[in-house]
Amino acid sequence: IGEATVSGTVSDNLGNPVADAFVHIGDPETGMRFGTPADSSGNYTLAIKAGSYMMGAEKPGYVSEATTITVSVGANTRNLTVTKTSLTISGYVYLDTDNSSSYNSGEGVSFGFVHAAKLGGGFAGTPVAPDGSYTLYVSPGDWKLYAAAEGYQEKPYAANPVTLDSASLSGINILLSDTVSLASPKAQPFTPASGTTLDDQNAGVKIVVPPMAAGSETSDFQIQSTETSNLPSSPTSQPLGGTGKKITFFDASGNPVTTLDDAITIAMTYTKDYLVTAGFTSLEAVSKIKMAYWDDSASAYVTIPTTITYSPSSGTTWDNLVSVTFKGSTTHVTVFSPIVTADGLAPAAPTAVAGTGGSSQVTLTWTVPTTNADNSTLTDLLGYEVYRATSATGNYTQVNTSDVLTASYTDTTVSNGTTYYYKVTTGDTGGNESAKSSASSGITPAATTSGGGGGGGGGGKSYVADSQKHQVTRRSR
Repeated sequence: IGEATVSGTVSDNLGNPVADAFVHIGDPETGMRFGTPADSSGNYTLAIKAGSYMMGAEKPGYVSEATTITVSVGANTRNLTVTKTSLTISGYVYLDTDNSSSYNSGEGVSFGFVHAAKLGGGFAGTPVAPDGSYTLYVSPGDWKLYAAAEGYQEKPYAANPVTLDSASLSGINILLSDTVSLASPKAQPFTPASGTTLDDQNAGVKIVVPPMAAGSETSDFQIQSTETSNLPSSPTSQPLGGTGKKITFFDASGNPVTTLDDAITIAMTYTKDYLVTAGFTSLEAVSKIKMAYWDDSASAYVTIPTTITYSPSSGTTWDNLVSVTFKGSTTHVTVFSPIVTADGLAPAAPTAVAGTGGSSQVTLTWTVPTTNADNSTLTDLLGYEVYRATSATGNYTQVNTSDVLTASYTDTTVSNGTTYYYKVTTGDTGGNESAKSSASSGITPAATTSGGGGGGGGGGKSYVADSQKHQVTRRSR
């Protein structure tokens, strides 16, 4: 750190400086990610080693896109743009307690978080209100929404993606159904002058508080660890298993203490079975996990220096692995989780989407993209998603139900005599999805005297990449 600097100004899409935006930079290969707030004029400076990184800026009411940067030794300049928007997506996060298959008053879930990923790049997120309602500020385009809440697994909106042109959308209600088993909170008293160790083996967390780290008082404080599933995700960061630990200190009067005088260490241990369920298959992939905390002011995860230890401690292989412990140090307390990072950079869309109609089927082909949305080289191509409408400007819905790994697809869910239009998106191994391609020309399947052919394979609402974002449950994108 310190052999190079990156400086610049965060501006909106009209060229106005954006004060207090959070500028972040990171390396998805190593899991390193940190940042700094811009000043009142939108200016920022980061000190970092030379290398290649992803960076961006976040601020509520604005939409940003990740960008690549190659940092050279010495001073580097990169100005960042975020898009100010008045468009919103709103609705409720709810439980269908009356089994009506729709949201009804009183079914909202509190203590939740909604986030949205824009096809082609872009992110928005917000906590839900106590009644379960939410409002996201977004830009025009196609968005996929997800919600999570305390005690419930993250779920996608059932009709993803939603499309905004020039008007806001309301009534986008997200149903939560699958519960998460969370460990009971654990608390214990301690005196700051003496320090303490909270070791909750049931929850897999150990917190070491050195003497004087929380102050010099000799009166009883309290430390508490609570497992939580109310964690946001983002295109660049996924909490391991969708859960984390909320660490809280209370002084002798019961007031929360958030800033400490010295560093404490937090260690979280996960079994191999947990890691396998989360999509891991190698020690190399595990080695990229970093401890991090969620910064509400930045709407982003911030990594902290992380030490990884394995059991067994010597001669460790994936086959004999028993558990992994991630440990980091911090001088403030909030919600912590090991995270898996991704570049957050969406691929470019396929081009030249074309099709041929047969009997009760349409066969599509397209040109494979070679670049990302920012024109950098695409190196992590995974597959494709196929969307269909009955008019060129109509509502395109996804038709594939399993992974599309080649540049062709046969749709066997069509009706003879109906004209269809198709758009295709590109997916990468980081779970990012491109903007939709231009629409194909209209294609009308028709019966033939020789009869119709069978259908080909499809592509997935859940890329392999989504499971390899390392959450306990696969997410439908």
